[in-house]
Amino acid sequence: MAFQRSQWKSRGELCKIQRDCFRKIVEHAYQKVPFYRRLYDEAGVDMSSLLDVEGITKLPVLIKSQMRSTSLEERTASDADVKACSQLSTSGMTGPPVTILEDRYSATIRDALTLRYLWAYGVRPGNRICRLSLNPKTGTGYYFRLADQSGLYGFIRRKSSKQLSWATDINDHIDFFSTWKPAVIISSPSYYRALARVCETTDRSISFRKIISSFEMLDPSTRRLLEEKFNAEVFDHYGTEETGPLAWECPTHSGYHINSDSVIMEFLRGGKPVAQGNQGEVCVTAFHRLATPVIRYFTDDVAVPSDDGCPCGRNLPMMKAIEGRIYDFILTTDGRNISPWSVIYHLERFAHLDEYKIIQERDLSIKVLLKIVDQPTYQALKDIEQGCKDLFGETPFRLELTDRIEEKHKFRPVESHAIS
Repeated sequence: MAFQRSQWKSRGELCKIQRDCFRKIVEHAYQKVPFYRRLYDEAGVDMSSLLDVEGITKLPVLIKSQMRSTSLEERTASDADVKACSQLSTSGMTGPPVTILEDRYSATIRDALTLRYLWAYGVRPGNRICRLSLNPKTGTGYYFRLADQSGLYGFIRRKSSKQLSWATDINDHIDFFSTWKPAVIISSPSYYRALARVCETTDRSISFRKIISSFEMLDPSTRRLLEEKFNAEVFDHYGTEETGPLAWECPTHSGYHINSDSVIMEFLRGGKPVAQGNQGEVCVTAFHRLATPVIRYFTDDVAVPSDDGCPCGRNLPMMKAIEGRIYDFILTTDGRNISPWSVIYHLERFAHLDEYKIIQERDLSIKVLLKIVDQPTYQALKDIEQGCKDLFGETPFRLELTDRIEEKHKFRPVESHAIS
């Protein structure tokens, strides 16, 4: 496929790939997806005028609340083999989860893009890779992607790749790392900080060749911590569950390469493109999402585009930075720092809980805002209260029921004002 060789293609060739893929995905969505046909008809979009990528501005943008309020069936293409697809759901870190379908084609593209940046970082098929994740449905942290199950890459992944859960004990992870000795680890900055803290307090030592950060913003202090603590080279990766991989840090650490042969990334402010070097809200069109297309979709992230060339020689367009994705920790009275991923794991087990928000004040007290679907029973509230006790220990907290949890542009389910 074109994207496999496109890192060396000219900007003109990449533009042609984008133009052709853009027209195909929009036509596919309009013809086969009820949601997009209705959306574009209501907006008065003339499909015949979408001749090039610049025509994307004629399409309405899509926000997460629209995705949540539209049934999966309405967002699914009429020719999609639903039984052959995997259901992927967002983590809930930016509000209620959004579910999309991943077919074999989109799974193949996702893994090919992952292989591209891993290869650029010097990772080869024989290198052991460990991935951390959280299964939003079961909390087990592991579920098969389609590419795990067949083909040469599936065989390689089963042999040289392992997956652990954020929800399980980090001490067990350290035991596993010490025995299996992965060369590469892929996880979130909050996990890496917790891993470094546990290693420090237990006087244990582990190392990796490459650390790849994803899911959250990687700040400079965390990068330095990981380089020093684990003796590893650190790279950042940007993607979402809805859109797949979007951009990856260049091996020269000079910026992020955008996967422009797989997506269109717009950087907007007030609906208009920002100038190079300025912050913009990230809006994505994914070419490979055929079962449930994602077109002009706001990711709720902010990034800075760049028109600078890259010393590595790749012609994929660049962005300078990704901003606004640092999540808060909860600081307990006994000195523990609880990751927001752990908060999700504990609270999303309760079936009647529609939305929630955790707010920690400067005195360490915690307010737990709860929006519950039906009138809560006494036992349901007691179960949630016990879940919070398990999570926060002796740190004081209170439950508050509400009909509406304010969702700003950048929804934060865990917000701490504590000063550590």
